[in-house]
Amino acid sequence: MSIIDLLVSFAVVFIASILFTNSIEYISSRLKFTKSFTGTIISPFFSSFPELIVFIIAIAFVGGKSGNEVAIGTVLGEPFIVSTVSYSFIFAVIILSMFLHKNFNFKINVEKNLFLPYLFITILFSSLLIPAYFGSFHFEIGLILILFYLIYFYLIRKLEGEGFEEEFEKPYLSYFMNINLSVIIQLIVSFSMLYFGSKLLVSSIIDISNSLGISALTLSIVIVPIATALPETMISMIWAYKGKYSLAIYSLIGEIILCSSIYPGIALIFIPWSLNTGAVVSIISTVIVSFTYLISSIRGKIHVLTFILGLIFFFIYIFIIF
Repeated sequence: MSIIDLLVSFAVVFIASILFTNSIEYISSRLKFTKSFTGTIISPFFSSFPELIVFIIAIAFVGGKSGNEVAIGTVLGEPFIVSTVSYSFIFAVIILSMFLHKNFNFKINVEKNLFLPYLFITILFSSLLIPAYFGSFHFEIGLILILFYLIYFYLIRKLEGEGFEEEFEKPYLSYFMNINLSVIIQLIVSFSMLYFGSKLLVSSIIDISNSLGISALTLSIVIVPIATALPETMISMIWAYKGKYSLAIYSLIGEIILCSSIYPGIALIFIPWSLNTGAVVSIISTVIVSFTYLISSIRGKIHVLTFILGLIFFFIYIFIIF
């Protein structure tokens, strides 16, 4: 039964991602948002809802050692999985898009503004090692992380970047009703589908993992983030296929920014912060991948093979854990 639930949840989340992407593109073009602001602030705000639910339930309702492990695992696992597995899917979609459109150019142009979120990720995610090894400064670092997200929000909003000058497809529901009403309803529908689909996805994966006897560590750092990262990964894949590479990357970056600042900030303030070998490996891997993208974005070009760099660290992590 869990396998059926898994397949159903994948279908629901995929459809929701298509509806959400269509709605966000239209709204952003009307409000004249830049791609950086849309990708790193607007899109992740909605698509990170599954992680937020898991995070809150783990801390507030489960509690104890196991609840804290799931919360920390979600915080650390999300950036790790996105930096390794999700980027690899983007690579596959970019190659497919180039093949179908007969436009082979293995160095894709991206906004140089990409350096800012990667700079924040490299610094903030590295700082998560401090309270674990020094056993103090939990509260202070938690507040600093939240403050840095507010600073990031301000800077990314003020930065000049590429806007949505091109005409985007109207909301799908606008063919049946008023366009302004349709975009609101479509957002509500896609948001609801993301919630219920992701919830079913997480529960089915947890059931399957438990039946296979997978450890709590693997569940919290690998299994749950793979499930909760599906919405933003699908959204980014859709944008990558359309050739909107900066937007595809920004969407994934926005998710990592949240899990590098707001979520760990809250965790550091309210629960004990302890890391094991797997957690340390996930942090170091994410920082190295982010630093690589930081250098590439400063140049304004990213080689498509860079997208599979994280996959190497993913297999290293699996080897170390098992």
